[in-house]
Amino acid sequence: MVRSLTWLAMLVATTGARAELAPAQLAGAAAPPAETFILTSGGKRFVVSHPQEEIRVELISAEAKLTPLLSAKPPVAETSPILADDAAKLPKLGGAAIWQNQLVCCLTRESALLFIDLKAARITSRQSLPDFTAPRAAAYDPTGRLWMFSGNSLTEIAITSDGHFNPIHHEGNFDQPEHLAITAEGKFYVAEHGAQPRLGILSAERKPLQSIAFAKGEWCAAITMNGAEPCVWLNSAKRFALPKK
Repeated sequence: MVRSLTWLAMLVATTGARAELAPAQLAGAAAPPAETFILTSGGKRFVVSHPQEEIRVELISAEAKLTPLLSAKPPVAETSPILADDAAKLPKLGGAAIWQNQLVCCLTRESALLFIDLKAARITSRQSLPDFTAPRAAAYDPTGRLWMFSGNSLTEIAITSDGHFNPIHHEGNFDQPEHLAITAEGKFYVAEHGAQPRLGILSAERKPLQSIAFAKGEWCAAITMNGAEPCVWLNSAKRFALPKK
């Protein structure tokens, strides 16, 4: 079944070749469900969501219509998942990113990653992250390295030659980071939802370049990439004007 989504209209036109978007809770009619991500890769746009118990992946057409690619329950962990004390307050799906037809989903409540082969439209593996705290906001950098947040720490996931995951935690003074985007030149854009919602911009070496506070009552609901330029969307569904370079 193909569905037409009016809430995609303002977003589809601005998603570029390297996009990470979490438009949950955007305002307006026919708003998207929570835990929904829009990703762009290889000229194709995808919607990734986690309704009920299944992971759902759909292809977005140029007319903003959706065609189902995958709907499946994630594999059960070999051991009981390690849940955070406040797991019920966390999203089931806290992030998603694509690199070379491989989709990775952050199963935030279970501290795990789910890998999906988009070309074959099937789940390939589930990787537990016992040393993580609520993994979320995944993004790949221009070299294909996977980044996300564990708690308030920006974390690089290094995959060893034998397939094991080695998290490398980097220091960072982040306050409830929720969204992450990495530009083609390697800059990090981090949206924080803490005491003062703000957008942080870091260099490719993760050195702070700029910190932009949002107005009272505003916070970042999504970050997309319009070609090489990031687009920041507010909870009011308005685009936030980034300062000129």
